[in-house]
Amino acid sequence: MEEGLNLNLVLNGATLLSVLGLGVKVYLAGRAQKIEQPIEVKAAACPIPKEQCNERHGALNDQIGNIYSRLSKVEREVSAYEAGHAALKERLDSMDSKLDALLKRSK
Repeated sequence: MEEGLNLNLVLNGATLLSVLGLGVKVYLAGRAQKIEQPIEVKAAACPIPKEQCNERHGALNDQIGNIYSRLSKVEREVSAYEAGHAALKERLDSMDSKLDALLKRSK
C-alpha cells in the first residue's frame, strides 16, 4: 500500500463532501424562510386619457390590417413566382431530354 494520498482516498473524500453538502441543502430547503413584503403598488398619478388610448389602439389595428394585406399580396406574388419557376423547370427538362436524344443520334 502506498503512503500518502492516493486517488481512491481523494475520490472517497470528494464523494463524502458532496453527500454532506447535499444533505445541508436539503435541510436548509425544508426550513421556513422569511419572505420580504412585496413592493407596494399604487395607481399612476397621471394615467393616459381613454380617448388617447383608444386612438392608439385604432392606429395599431390599422397598422396590423395594413401588414396583413401586404403579407397576403406578397404570398400571392410568391406563389405566382413558384408556378413560373415550376413551368420553366419543366420546359428546361424537356429541352434537356430533346438535346440528349439529338446527341445520341449524332453518335
